[in-house]
Amino acid sequence: MPRESPSTEDTGANPNAVAASNDFQKETEDKSRESSDSEASISGSRDSTEWIGGDAENQTKWVLPWSLGSGLPFLLVGISVLAVDTAVPTPLGYLSVSLGALVWIGGLVTHLSAPPNPQTYDDEAIVSMTTPTRRIAAAKNIIGLVLIVIGAILLIDITIPLAYPLISLLAGIYVYSSGIFEFWVNSLTRYFLTNRRFVKRYQLLSVRSKSIPIARIQATEENRTMFERLFGIGHVAVESAGDSSTSRIVARAIEHPRALAEALQSQIQNGREERL
Repeated sequence: MPRESPSTEDTGANPNAVAASNDFQKETEDKSRESSDSEASISGSRDSTEWIGGDAENQTKWVLPWSLGSGLPFLLVGISVLAVDTAVPTPLGYLSVSLGALVWIGGLVTHLSAPPNPQTYDDEAIVSMTTPTRRIAAAKNIIGLVLIVIGAILLIDITIPLAYPLISLLAGIYVYSSGIFEFWVNSLTRYFLTNRRFVKRYQLLSVRSKSIPIARIQATEENRTMFERLFGIGHVAVESAGDSSTSRIVARAIEHPRALAEALQSQIQNGREERL
């Protein structure tokens, strides 16, 4: 039976009853306030998400400036070759302008295509997020640009055999293109760890998502090659039972792989304790 407070008729003739009624109401209000504070605290803890290796804003704000700055030299060189009578063949001018324009367009599309957070269930909360580092991609981008500049300078010098500048140009374009493409892909890749699953999401024009439930994870592997250790990065592989094409997610080239591996182990342990 619910507890009822004394009625007005009963308390009117008895001062002690009035005091008891006031104490009862105060006690009820205090309990209600404590319950609300507790629910707010729980809600706040569920919304708190740790970003491993930076923050979400920094992962997207440099995509457009980097792409614009990276493509600008090609546009300027190409326009100069087409506008001024130089020893550089005209087709190379068109190639330079086209490459610069493609880099600008790709940077704009990447800037506008940041992947959204995965949809969570009622009892699910995002624990941490991470993304592949872009430092290696940026280094490739710069090295490729240097090789292209060297090839262009050698191409002007007619005393040098044509094979050398062409090799430098082709190698530079390849390294530069792979670097800028890797920069965009890493900017659009996210790894989400919730208390229920591990999710990989990638979005450019469409969203591709892959997830493994925490309860099905059978093994996690943290690995760093000698090259990755020099850059302070690594990768974490997550495996579960089933088809190998759908039961494995590899978080590649991420900063602080140990932190992600420990967060995964913590959620796996928590899931086992809940099932007991």
